[in-house]
Amino acid sequence: MTEIVKFEVKNMTCNGCSNAVTRILKRFPDVRDAKVSWKDGEAIVELEKASPEIIEKLQQALANAEYPATLKI
Repeated sequence: MTEIVKFEVKNMTCNGCSNAVTRILKRFPDVRDAKVSWKDGEAIVELEKASPEIIEKLQQALANAEYPATLKI
């Protein structure tokens, strides 16, 4: 069973940004799918398991690329 998590993602201003965030997220083997909208400033990520460790790794990878992300509850 997969789990869905949503992130608020900062600094996205165009489709290129959305594509970059999508590529970053999909590099992780636990990520089954990622839908990213620069207009909404949001990433919806389907994970094998939404553990605190993988969420932190995703946030760190995005922050390293200048797209800081916070978990939406």
